[in-house]
Amino acid sequence: MTLELDVRNVGGIDELTISFSDGVTLVTGPNASNKTSLLNAFAFALGRDDVPLRSGATTAEVTLSTDERSVTRTAERAGTGLSVSGEPWLADADADADALAPFAALLEFNELRAAVRNGGSFADALKAPMDVEALEAERSAKVAEKQSLQQDLDELADAPDALAAVEADITEKRTEIEELEADLEALREERSASVESDDELAELRAEHADLVSERDEQRRRVESTESAIERLEDRRNELVDRVADAEADVDEYDVDALKAEKERLERRVAEREERVDILQSVLTANREMLNGGFAGALGQTSSIDGDEFVCWTCGRPAEADAFEETLSDLESLVEADRSTVEEHRPAVEEVAAKLDAATDAEARVRELSGELRDVEGTLAERQESLSTQRERLRELDSRIEEVSEEIAEREREYVDEADDLTTELEETRASVQSARDELARLHERRDELESRVAELEETEARVADLGEEIAALTDRIENTERELRESFNGAMSDLVDALGFERIQRVWLDGEFDLVVAREVEGTVQHESVSHLAESERELIGLVLGLAGCVTYDVPSRVPALALDSVGAFDTERARRLIEYFAEATDYVLVATHPERAADLGFPIQELDTWASVDL
Repeated sequence: MTLELDVRNVGGIDELTISFSDGVTLVTGPNASNKTSLLNAFAFALGRDDVPLRSGATTAEVTLSTDERSVTRTAERAGTGLSVSGEPWLADADADADALAPFAALLEFNELRAAVRNGGSFADALKAPMDVEALEAERSAKVAEKQSLQQDLDELADAPDALAAVEADITEKRTEIEELEADLEALREERSASVESDDELAELRAEHADLVSERDEQRRRVESTESAIERLEDRRNELVDRVADAEADVDEYDVDALKAEKERLERRVAEREERVDILQSVLTANREMLNGGFAGALGQTSSIDGDEFVCWTCGRPAEADAFEETLSDLESLVEADRSTVEEHRPAVEEVAAKLDAATDAEARVRELSGELRDVEGTLAERQESLSTQRERLRELDSRIEEVSEEIAEREREYVDEADDLTTELEETRASVQSARDELARLHERRDELESRVAELEETEARVADLGEEIAALTDRIENTERELRESFNGAMSDLVDALGFERIQRVWLDGEFDLVVAREVEGTVQHESVSHLAESERELIGLVLGLAGCVTYDVPSRVPALALDSVGAFDTERARRLIEYFAEATDYVLVATHPERAADLGFPIQELDTWASVDL
């Protein structure tokens, strides 16, 4: 398999195309020959979202190719940051590509190596591809959902018993209606046999029964509407207060002033950055001409007193030291402007945060005001409906009183008749109607309870599913962390044995992801901090920490090569063993090192300064 890397405008590289043979390749060259830039380009192609753009360039591009696959990524300046496009090599990985890339490109300033070297915390970077925070957040969300659903279950717990009670009431009410209808029929027959029928009185009594039933129902509607209005008024008052609070939050900000301040600060930063780019370009061009092996635009001449140059801007002769002093001044100006840019960035971020807060506050005002209008509209409709309902109730009361008087008048005409029988018949008729109304309400209540029972069953099933999902997430977090520790501890044990560090007995990760070192001191084994180790030992542990993550996350199966640099902290034999250990994990290993060291290591060499496409 052929491995090829095309690089444009990364670090100090203008354009470069290079192919690598399988196995170990030592990328060599003198200082400032862009070895690190080449490996940074490789890391960017894999998935790292940060890449150094060449001074003066606005766009960098890297293509990583094998016989089977090719990816191209582009980084473009966007304000104070970078806009990255193109699918990285690790795009199909389970974890985030930016989190996995450091385990394939173990460079000097890799987070893991730097943390071990400087005694800092590395646990977050080591566990980043696991995305433990996301897993924990997902687990917390599911726990919260389960707790909320458990509260719903508590509220729905009585639904089955209530449904059974309503079913019993329906059965009982149907029996009651059947009995009342039988009694009513018997009373009618008895009345027909004893009293001559009076159709007008019967109609009045039927109307009276209907009116009483309608009046009772109307009273229930009025009470229900009054309760709804009370809830709406409470909600309206709450929204009025919340709108006032939100408007007060909006009043705390002067949006126009914030926008003007943000534009001013961004303009200031842009001006400084443009100046930095210009000065850096001038500095780079002069440094390259001064250090080059040709006269170029400087007009180099040799004399007894030393080399002299002719300034390409004024044409006057000057010694090399004068150019060095000028370049030093330019470097100071670049650093000063960069510091000014960094000093302004927090202010820009602070103003941007205030603008976001003002925008959020205005959005809350609009949202709450809209909800308030909806509530007020609904409240007005309910109040109008209540007025209509009360008017209808007054009409029913008035009509019932009129019908009652008419019935009384008609009944006085039958004082010699069986008043008791007639009264009983009408009361039974009213009871039948009342029982039918109650049965209808029981049916509505049953439908409501059946819905609650169905909701209860769905909620119980969801709670059970959440319990399983929470347990699975817990196992996943614990298992992944344990596997990561075991992988590191195994790799470190192998390397400590292979590299032969006399005093170090063992290095491992404990349960809290802290590094523990067991070393021999005056014949006894003691546990010490990594910070007490020699520089070469810390460098080793930093590299192995990254390699352990590389093995745990199965990075070699996802990338075509591994890359590392800064192996100068090891003696030649240990450096060779370390590189061989990395070579066992993948088909390609790219190692950046100095030329004088490369010959001793005994691996194939690529001389970086022989590539004419590199802008030195």
